[in-house]
Amino acid sequence: MSTDSHVAVLKDLCRERCVLTAIPLSSPHPAAVRAVEASLDTLLVEVLDPRPSSLRAMGALSCHTLVYITSKSALILLGRVIGEPNAKRLPVRTTYTIDSAVMRAQARQAYRVPVEVSAGLEAVIRTEDDSRYGMIVHNISLGGLAGEVISAQHAELSIKDRIQVALRCGGLHILVDGEIRRKEGDIFGVLFRDSWRRGELEPPSEIREIVRIAETAWIRAKGV
Repeated sequence: MSTDSHVAVLKDLCRERCVLTAIPLSSPHPAAVRAVEASLDTLLVEVLDPRPSSLRAMGALSCHTLVYITSKSALILLGRVIGEPNAKRLPVRTTYTIDSAVMRAQARQAYRVPVEVSAGLEAVIRTEDDSRYGMIVHNISLGGLAGEVISAQHAELSIKDRIQVALRCGGLHILVDGEIRRKEGDIFGVLFRDSWRRGELEPPSEIREIVRIAETAWIRAKGV
């Protein structure tokens, strides 16, 4: 994408006062932010729900994935904080420097929904030797999830390990085949192998419904 097109995208977001999800790369605490002003390579945003956990994740030089969802696609930006938010000054604002590589993708394939407690999502990992570990889910998509494995220091889990994931959300419950794809301390990223058919994303109906419930709970929690 050319620089002119890149700037046009940022200015469009500001003109429409679009609300984006700022997902920190090193924290499970996302934030809703509104696009305010754009220049050549920076984006000024207003933090709509300035919780302490969200603001802590916006330290100097911290990296965030900024996602804007429409009914047809997701706009994905990679931003680095260059102006830390000041919670004592309202509205709370911060400035990102934006990578010129603006990406678009099908919304449901790209978007990871932050999981609120109110969603009532429970997850248990079962390994090939039938060991079981509870997981606090941080985010979920149609293709997988990420979260903190309880007592992970006792878990023999490695990248590429085949596992099963039991999910329960309200009256929904499903057992899916999965694979460990990411590991950072007690935080694990899991691919739902049952969601993919011949390289295409075709998740079970239960996964679709669970993601929808999580998305609704998150929207209500953020009030946007």
